[in-house]
Amino acid sequence: PVPQVRLEYSVFTPHPGKRIRREPPAAEPPAHRKPPVVDAPSNATVLLAFFDGIGVAAHALQTLGWHILYYGSWELDDDCMAVARHHHPQIQFHGDALNWCPSETDQLLEKAGIPGWVPVHVCAGPPCQDYSRIRGCSAGGSHGPEGQKLHRFAEALAVYEQHTSREAVYLV
Repeated sequence: PVPQVRLEYSVFTPHPGKRIRREPPAAEPPAHRKPPVVDAPSNATVLLAFFDGIGVAAHALQTLGWHILYYGSWELDDDCMAVARHHHPQIQFHGDALNWCPSETDQLLEKAGIPGWVPVHVCAGPPCQDYSRIRGCSAGGSHGPEGQKLHRFAEALAVYEQHTSREAVYLV
């Protein structure tokens, strides 16, 4: 059975220019334990890119006018990672998408100083070889080694949605 994950598609072009700074909460932790707060423009976003390939999701968001404050990539192919790093030097690689710990993602962003109001774009292009018509009868579909990655990732997305306090847009 496939877990039910609410998938949304939204095209939004932010209005750049206005800069917003997060105000500290009334009861703050001691200064030595507080993460730095990033000064974020109003068109800021976080990109969590799974099965990222050469970083096309980041390119698309930037083309639409988004300013990526944090770019987390889950990719394993060294050649793809080299291309993505060349075009997006700020990229943070996290390894295998299937080893993502969704319940810890908000903490990761907080440690990076990303304000809580900054929306998160979760983008994923799971491998599709097991769904290819070119493979004919040998395509494993959701039972193949690559095809089942989509279902495993959908399960992780459901966990993320339960644990995040941030606004998120899902493009899978």
